[in-house]
Amino acid sequence: GGGRPPLYEESGSACLLSQQAKARRHLAEACDFRALILESRFLSLDGLRHMLTSLMELAREHDAPYGSSGILDENGEEVSIEIVGHHGVDGSDDDGTMLVSPASEAFAEVLLCEIVLKNRDRIDSIWDLLEHHYTHRLSAKNSDEETPDLAATFSCTPGIEKCATGLLRICYHVLHREDLMNRVFGALRLLHP
Repeated sequence: GGGRPPLYEESGSACLLSQQAKARRHLAEACDFRALILESRFLSLDGLRHMLTSLMELAREHDAPYGSSGILDENGEEVSIEIVGHHGVDGSDDDGTMLVSPASEAFAEVLLCEIVLKNRDRIDSIWDLLEHHYTHRLSAKNSDEETPDLAATFSCTPGIEKCATGLLRICYHVLHREDLMNRVFGALRLLHP
């Protein structure tokens, strides 16, 4: 391609960033994210829930084991997501965890929000799934204490920032929906407990 040459400096970080930029460019060429978002409108409700569940699994804390997804299906039962074929070489660890970069975690949150907003006429059918995701991601880690020190219990990563932004965007877009306002706006307490 006729793209710009990658930046190489004496320090390894510029070379590493160049490799990450090349990987992102390759991924953007290989996967049409705009079409993924737009075509989510044509998924059945079950298909939409599966897509969102997969993104939630990717977006949740990058060091959490797969064994307990923390994601619920439409019946309120925990969904077990298993990724086949990860055996150490491609980013997974021996204990069943997969390391996801903070940028990938944040990108999954952005995709999640965009897909939800593209399907906002179906938010009432998927809100329980979304609410559980936002509660899991945005709650302070040691909330059982009477006065938790939020600075010590809550680390703000790019994924958490995109998660909070996504919740705010969803709330903004359901302002006119009286049937959803109370349910969705109740989740805002997660941002300022």
